[in-house]
Amino acid sequence: MANPSAAAAGGATGLPTGGTTGLPVGSSTSHPVGGVATMPATFSFEPFNPATLKFDRWLERLEISFRIYHVQATDRRDYLLHYMGGATYDVLCNKLKRAAPHTKTYGEIVTLLKDHFSPDPLEILENFKFASRKQLDHESLSDYLMDLEKLAQTCNFEDHLDKALRNQFVFGIRNRVIQLRLLEVRNLTLAKAKEIAFGMEMSHRGTDEMHGSRSKNEVQHIEHGSKKARKKNAFQPASQISSNRSSIQTGKRDGQKKHCYRCGDAEHFADKCKHKATVCNHCKKKGHLEKVCQSKLKEKRGTDGAHHLEEPCVIKDVFHLHAVRGLAGKFLLDLTINHKELTFEVDTGSPVSLINVRDKRQYFYDLEILPTTTRLVSYCDNDIGVLGKIMVKVVANGEELTLPLHIAESSRHPLLGRDWLLALKLDFNRVFRPGTHSVSYCGDNDQSTATALNDLLKKFSYVFEGRVGKIEGIQASLTVRKDSRPVYVKARAVPFAVRDAVDKEIDAFVSEGIWERVKHAEWATPVVPVKKSGGRVRLCGDYKITLNPHLLVDDHPFPTAEELFATVAGGETFSKLVLSQAYLQLKVRPEDRDLLTLSTHRGLFCPTRLMYGVASAPAIFQRLMEEILQGILGVTVFIDDIRVTGPDNQTHLRRLEEVFRRLSKYNLRVNREKCEFFSNRIDYCGYMVDKAGIHKLRYKIDAIQNMPVPKTRIKFDPS
Repeated sequence: MANPSAAAAGGATGLPTGGTTGLPVGSSTSHPVGGVATMPATFSFEPFNPATLKFDRWLERLEISFRIYHVQATDRRDYLLHYMGGATYDVLCNKLKRAAPHTKTYGEIVTLLKDHFSPDPLEILENFKFASRKQLDHESLSDYLMDLEKLAQTCNFEDHLDKALRNQFVFGIRNRVIQLRLLEVRNLTLAKAKEIAFGMEMSHRGTDEMHGSRSKNEVQHIEHGSKKARKKNAFQPASQISSNRSSIQTGKRDGQKKHCYRCGDAEHFADKCKHKATVCNHCKKKGHLEKVCQSKLKEKRGTDGAHHLEEPCVIKDVFHLHAVRGLAGKFLLDLTINHKELTFEVDTGSPVSLINVRDKRQYFYDLEILPTTTRLVSYCDNDIGVLGKIMVKVVANGEELTLPLHIAESSRHPLLGRDWLLALKLDFNRVFRPGTHSVSYCGDNDQSTATALNDLLKKFSYVFEGRVGKIEGIQASLTVRKDSRPVYVKARAVPFAVRDAVDKEIDAFVSEGIWERVKHAEWATPVVPVKKSGGRVRLCGDYKITLNPHLLVDDHPFPTAEELFATVAGGETFSKLVLSQAYLQLKVRPEDRDLLTLSTHRGLFCPTRLMYGVASAPAIFQRLMEEILQGILGVTVFIDDIRVTGPDNQTHLRRLEEVFRRLSKYNLRVNREKCEFFSNRIDYCGYMVDKAGIHKLRYKIDAIQNMPVPKTRIKFDPS
């Protein structure tokens, strides 16, 4: 670059003279320095490009150069005309029409160019551009935020600039793990959002570096439908997983690169192939070319004595597979997670346990989502989006463990994987063969006790039959007040989501004689379906609007907590029995059954058993169970919940045997899936009971201690 103060002496400086210096025409005015004429300032500056530069900022940089190289105000117009470039000069000439650019002042030229290249923006349009800006693929968070700040300059946010930037920054982040983490922070500021987001992005990148190259990341393959899990190399860093959920991963398997089975091209997969409608010249089937025809390859390999190839299996989405009739159904298991009951599908093909985002928000909204480098793909190599994991407390068989639960981008039910199956002491006969009765838990690992208990369960196996029992020799009676008028309420619409389950339950009740179809009735109560685990429903009656106001409710006292605890005091181990659909096991007198008639979407049905929703049902059933089990020490009963204990295992077994004998005598049935035997502790009436005594449940104490301070003031009106 030439020195602006260098003396010019007939070209002795090595610079060309006259009009070939590269300087603007008319800018050769010399400035005396010590009596010697000097050449005009020369410097490098790129021409204006409207595709990549803003005119205002380009002009600012040009004027900075003017100050650095001491360009006089009288010369700035010519410098501007020279450095603006040919394309911009043409724009200027078109704007001036017939006038020559050198006839205008520097200020007039700048005004014309600003009006053309930088017109006043439309605020609504600029706000739309800002709100539509999302993080791009492979774009860092810092670059994304920088572009948001650039777009915000023309949005006129004024005092709300930081809040607008914070909102759009969070809304547009592609990484769901980072986004969820930011959404969980209360009173989030822009500075705090940057700190958290940039930190998590760096930690993901650092984790990838710690574990080596991208090809060395361990990938867990979940094979739904209880297929065997396998491992594979990952081809993306963890920080990019959430931005490529739907892409099919490329790679190698058994040394061969994946290719499209329609045409054999390794650059795309079958769903992107243009030969979807092409007819094969060999087999005449549509969807592939002759060179990759499996039928032709089979014939060729058959003649060569080679093994036949299998037809390719292409599954678009593993989550949309449906059970085929004749195959084994799902294995479901109820677990207590953070004091909430959840139903899990047991899947030995899954290496981790999963829930979806909706269940996380519903049941564990207060738990922080922790980042995880675990990446999951389905059996067909489709990415299963993992947003992170939470640490939950799992109670099973009297033990409480803290285990990781991964959050997946899906709408499926919770999945119980091998990590939990190995950690929990589960009775796998209970899980995989519900009809098989064995010890679910034996606290002291006493083999003789376990053997004796299994023998006892086999002896009374009919008590655990899946069908609804029918108590022999006892019937419930219902009494209405005098002068009561029958109440008839029409059936309510059943949601389509549960209609199939309701129809299935009605058919089961009719086939077992629990309900009888009737054509007319004076009393009619609308049925209410209550969702249960495993997709089942419990059919109750809304008797509070029909029968209950006219019913003389049975007056039978329920045992107090002190009485229940006194009965189990001194026990070493505890067993729990839960009756199967308790009320439905008790018949109602024929003359009282019409009071219970139910109106359904399929007509009227008259129950022959005691129904859920009847005001007298709890007292009637409590009195009945106390009469059946009276005189057995160490036994407490609260409606359908029976607890048994003893000072030692032998006494405990004898009491259990007597309870089973009484239940079998009256033809009562027990829900085996909800039973526990010889547990070291039990939760009872809001307390935890073990051999050391009675303890308050910690989560109930925490609920009170962590109760938020009221923020709404209520004015007291003494009048």
